[in-house]
Amino acid sequence: MLRVALRPKFLGLLALMAAATLVCGLLANWQFERATRALDARDETQSAAPVPIEELMDAHAPVTNAVQGRLASFTGEFVPSEQVLVPGREIDGHDAAVVVTNARITKGPLRGTSIPVARGYTTAPSSEWDTLPEPPTGSHKIVVRLEASEEARGTVRREGDGGVATVGTLSSTLLVNVWEGPMLAGYGALTNEARQYMSGPGESDGAGATAAEAGASDSSAKGADGADVTAADAAAADAWRDLGPLPAAQSSFTSGLNLQNFGYMLQWILFGVFFLYIWWRSVRSTYLDEQAERRLELESRLAGESSD
Repeated sequence: MLRVALRPKFLGLLALMAAATLVCGLLANWQFERATRALDARDETQSAAPVPIEELMDAHAPVTNAVQGRLASFTGEFVPSEQVLVPGREIDGHDAAVVVTNARITKGPLRGTSIPVARGYTTAPSSEWDTLPEPPTGSHKIVVRLEASEEARGTVRREGDGGVATVGTLSSTLLVNVWEGPMLAGYGALTNEARQYMSGPGESDGAGATAAEAGASDSSAKGADGADVTAADAAAADAWRDLGPLPAAQSSFTSGLNLQNFGYMLQWILFGVFFLYIWWRSVRSTYLDEQAERRLELESRLAGESSD
């Protein structure tokens, strides 16, 4: 079969199929890069230090793929009266409700603008939601992981007078209708990474220090990012007291491998293999046909000799 494959006709066909396979290989590599781009971006995002929130977005900008997952810092204050719970979540295998509190930015270009902050989650039954610890008061440094707003479904509901407000999804579109003032798109989450940058002095496990611990001496204690931590900043670490850390939100940008592009990559690989198969099938078919003709010719010759 090698002699058949080395004929000029099949060598030319091989060159054509090899060129087509090369093109498929390049397209497969392109799709592979697109499929794994989120993995590379996620690694860069997770290792990046917090930056001022005004450097990532403005009052009217959505949370784009380039922004989602970034750690952002701002000076602001929580508004305890503007808090909702998002029930019906499964976190670490537990039925949970996410605690979301409005945080108003008090310094910088975005002063006066609010952003919903998911402070953590609770597994407590609904009968105990009204006993959840309130966020710290006063203005202090807050670090959050920026996330895109979820699809708006339902409305904000409150059970009875003074009851706990609940909402079906973590959507800034829903919350802006019940909380006063301008609001940034998306929301901020106090994930483990964000908590580390809000840790009080002398902490290594990410748990929050109290303002009393930070203010026991007026020394310049250091936080997880090496910056000076004041008593007010340390009080911000109480923002997640008794609440579980939130996992990073999942999306096509943050979940890692893009399965759609990975499927396209496999498709181009199959196309390339198919082109080479066509060449091999053509060579093999020609070889078998010639072998069959020779066999018939030999049988015919032998039959003629035997008849003589």
